[in-house]
Amino acid sequence: MVPPLPVNGLCTNNLHCSHLTVCDVSSGACISCVQDSDCSAPDGVCDTSSNTCVQCLATSDCASGVCDTLNNSCVGCLQNSDCGAEKLCNTTSETCVTCLSNSDCLVGNVCDTNWGTCVSCLQDSDCSSGYLCSTASKTCVECLSTVDCASGVCSNAGTCVSCVSDSDCPSNLFCNNGTNTCVFCLSDSDCLSGELCNLDIGLCANCLQDSDCSSGQHCDAFSGSCISCLQNSDCPSG
Repeated sequence: MVPPLPVNGLCTNNLHCSHLTVCDVSSGACISCVQDSDCSAPDGVCDTSSNTCVQCLATSDCASGVCDTLNNSCVGCLQNSDCGAEKLCNTTSETCVTCLSNSDCLVGNVCDTNWGTCVSCLQDSDCSSGYLCSTASKTCVECLSTVDCASGVCSNAGTCVSCVSDSDCPSNLFCNNGTNTCVFCLSDSDCLSGELCNLDIGLCANCLQDSDCSSGQHCDAFSGSCISCLQNSDCPSG
């Protein structure tokens, strides 16, 4: 409980003041602060000209950035020189950004002024003919959906491909998600008994190497078949 003020209505110590105020004994008034120790973060500095707690009076009061003395707050920047190399000061948001306009970006890029970053596109007209702007990634892509593809389907990367799942392939084929192409096999289990899956081309074969063939035979990598010879030296008679 706050003790009552003296008869003259002036405080003589902090006990006469309410929470978060202190007594200015020179004037007898309860005020926000007379020194920094009377303040707490984030407004940890005492502005003795107004006896109020503020964030900063000078840049040295800021953990980072600079002090905007018009409102006594720590901000990212007030001018370009407050920012690092190749950065500009957005004086509206008082933050350091990469660009303020398209002219600040490399040729072919545009400035996303909402974030102050250079991107490939913000709209289709920023892309080369035949490409569309993905507003999610802000990059120019071949497609945004399958309807944009002359054939095939649209992948998550924004390219028109043969498939992204088995359902995009004919019933006897599988989708290789690494190459986005329809293939006959992805593993040996997709092949007939005794056949092996050539993962490089997605085709079933009788062999992939000589050890897959009977003794004395060699594997023809082109046809995937076991044959007697690949060259003259494979023949007993030469």
